[in-house]
Amino acid sequence: MDNNNATDSAIVVKKKTMGRRKIPLDQKIQKKSNRQVTFTKRRQGLSGKPASSASSAAPRSPSSSVRRRARSSRSGARRPMQ
Repeated sequence: MDNNNATDSAIVVKKKTMGRRKIPLDQKIQKKSNRQVTFTKRRQGLSGKPASSASSAAPRSPSSSVRRRARSSRSGARRPMQ
């Protein structure tokens, strides 16, 4: 067995960013531009989550539910709405 081959196949991926770090609340970010960037990114992340979930859960149009009720009333039998 060649041990050199095992080390060549291992791929090391280095992260490009530091990710989200915990900011100690007792310390203020001294550099104003860094402080603005930090909280702008967090604000966008917080507002992006409700907006993306709202667009994925599209509201039903009232006309489609009215048509379903009309069909079920014609048949005389009560069917659960879908």
